[in-house]
This record gives sequence, structure tokens and C-alpha cells, in this order.
Amino acid sequence: MGSVVNSIMSRSASNKRDLDIDPKRYGAWKIEEQGTIYEIIAKKVYAEVGGEKPKRSAKGLNVKRLTPDDFARWYEGTAPVQDQIQINNFLSVMHGADMYRAQRREGTRVESATT
Repeated sequence: MGSVVNSIMSRSASNKRDLDIDPKRYGAWKIEEQGTIYEIIAKKVYAEVGGEKPKRSAKGLNVKRLTPDDFARWYEGTAPVQDQIQINNFLSVMHGADMYRAQRREGTRVESATT
């Protein structure tokens, strides 16, 4: 059974031959699971469809703070925004910067799909 992928991409990926797949080459797609349905939103951003504890990833954002509705809206084109507290690097702190800084992070924008 092959993996089923719902994705927003700038080109068709309905067939494995349409994707650059190689288990060892950097930058290529890797087959990590088979038979699981994912919504691929952007590079390093995806959500498993269904399941008891769906696997989710969101580059640059705190995934635990994102709801299934956030991923659904993101899949439709509205990227979530999070206010985060980030720690400054040691050297900056030693030169007088505050230990923590507020940062606003926005999810990766979805590319328009072409048909």
C-alpha cells in the first residue's frame, strides 16, 4: 500500500515518479511511512490526517500550541502566527543584551498550487 498525500504544491505529485525520491541524497524526498495520510502544507510543515495522536510538524513554530484547526486553516492558506519568548545567545547576553527576547513567528506561507 502506498502513501497518500494531500498537498499544496506548485506541481503535481500524484505519483511517486513525480517526486524526487532518494533515501540518501540531501534535499530529496524520503519515504518514511507507507499507508498513512498526510496533508503537506509546505516544506517541513505537515499534519497526519486522523489517528489517535496525529503526527504534526511546523518548522519554526511551537507545534504543541497549534490546534488541528490551525493546521486546517494553514492548509487552506492562512498561516498561523505565534508570539514566542526566545533566549539570546550567550555572547549577546555577556555584551549587555537581555537574556530573553520576544519574537513574533509566522508559519511558512503556502505556495499557490497550479494545475
